[in-house]
Amino acid sequence: MREISFRGKRVDNGEWVYGDLSQHRTGKVFIKTGSAIHSYEVILETIGQYIGIKDKNDKKIFEGDVVKVKYNNCGESLEDITVVAHDCITGGYSPYAWKFACTGCGCSLSITEVEVIGNIHDSPELNEIL
Repeated sequence: MREISFRGKRVDNGEWVYGDLSQHRTGKVFIKTGSAIHSYEVILETIGQYIGIKDKNDKKIFEGDVVKVKYNNCGESLEDITVVAHDCITGGYSPYAWKFACTGCGCSLSITEVEVIGNIHDSPELNEIL
């Protein structure tokens, strides 16, 4: 069974918390890091789900992370930077946003390395290169 975990930035101090996601009847969203007394209200826009894989440095990859992807396409070694996002087509999380699809030559795409280099909330300077 894959691990299901979320992260979000705390409303009170902006620090990241990791754990289970819940929503109060008032509409406020919380991440519980242990027992119920360790629940923290988080900023809704910062919530991201762990996608179930880790990068080359054994770091968990979350929705909203900015990743450097190395891949082979038709025998050519390439590299790009992209944001981990939910894939509406497959219903899963595509850390590569499938923007590296083969251009119809009939060969396969092979991801060789993924590295988290930041996230869209803490690294606004990365938005310039995306």
